[in-house]
Amino acid sequence: EIRAGAQATMLEQDLGMQVVGIRSHHYDQFGDIVFDHFKGRENLTINVAANQPFEQVNLLRRLKPDIYLGHMGSNVWAAKQGFPVLPIFGPVNSYMGYKGVFEVATRLEPLLQNPEYFTPLGETTTLPYKESWYDQDPYTYIKQTPDAA
Repeated sequence: EIRAGAQATMLEQDLGMQVVGIRSHHYDQFGDIVFDHFKGRENLTINVAANQPFEQVNLLRRLKPDIYLGHMGSNVWAAKQGFPVLPIFGPVNSYMGYKGVFEVATRLEPLLQNPEYFTPLGETTTLPYKESWYDQDPYTYIKQTPDAA
C-alpha cells in the first residue's frame, strides 16, 4: 500500500499529473503517513481490493483515466478497456529518487503521446460483465458486518 501511495504522490508532485484514483491490494496503519497527503480530496478514488477485477473495471469506466499504472496481474483489465497501461514495480525498473522519477517519466511519455495500441484493444474486447454492472456502485457487494469496526 505504501508503494501505491508513494507512486501517486510522485506522479503529482514530481511530474505534475492529476491522480484520479489509487488502487492498493491491502492497507494497514503503516500507510497512513503516505495517504495523509490525499485526505479530503473529493476528486480522488481510493480502492483497496486484492484480486477484485469487477470493482476495478467499474471504477475505471467511471474515472476514464488517461493512463493506468499497475502491477502486471491487474493491468490486463485496464488494457482490455482501452486504457494505456504502464507496468510498475518490475524487477528491472527503478522507482526511487531522481533515477526513478526520470525512468517513470520516460516510460510514460510515449504511452501518453500514442495510446493507439490500447484503443483498438478496448474497442474489440468484450469483458465478462453485464452492462447493468457498470450502472451499480462498484462497492455493491461489500457488506459491513456488525462486528467489523
